[in-house]
Amino acid sequence: MKKFSRHNLRIGYGFDITLITGWSLVVNFERFQSNGKGYSNYIYLSVEYVPVDKINLSLI
Repeated sequence: MKKFSRHNLRIGYGFDITLITGWSLVVNFERFQSNGKGYSNYIYLSVEYVPVDKINLSLI
């Protein structure tokens, strides 16, 4: 029994929002489809904060 598909398709959409306060939101949607074998959907979500004020960081 052959378990491999001859034709595969991967497509993704996403957007990024970055605010002046340092917050960032990233959302991605990805779909992987195999001809005759089904499909898989993936959703990626990321929320980040990067300090933008006059903050000094040091590594010790």
